[in-house]
Amino acid sequence: MSAAVQRAEEALKEWDRMHTIAPTDPGMQSMRFHETQARRDAELTTYLNRLGREKREREQLVRAVEKARAEERRAARDALEVVDPARLKGARLVLVRRHNGLSWHQVVRVNKTTVTCAAAPGMDQPRFPHDSIVDVRREDPA
Repeated sequence: MSAAVQRAEEALKEWDRMHTIAPTDPGMQSMRFHETQARRDAELTTYLNRLGREKREREQLVRAVEKARAEERRAARDALEVVDPARLKGARLVLVRRHNGLSWHQVVRVNKTTVTCAAAPGMDQPRFPHDSIVDVRREDPA
């Protein structure tokens, strides 16, 4: 786990620890009968506003953790090196780096600059350029 993900998760845990609701002191329950309705309404509005603020703060921290994890995954995906085109000869499966992640595809044909992969019946066979292929398998694992 990267330092950015660790820092984001620690910030979220610290926020959760600081905002844990403690039980109300039963001795203070009787105080509510000595307050005016207007004061109770104002305190309720203040409390609800604070809950809304805290919810937004927590959502921001959760997004920061998700963003750090996504950056870590993207960096790991981008660190993969492109396969040498000579290794593509006789390949059965190729691991393709795409904008939404990595995926294995069954090879139909290796062309000069692309690899044609199998598709479902009625669908066009996808072609992937050699520079998007990061791994090769010669045998089918199934």
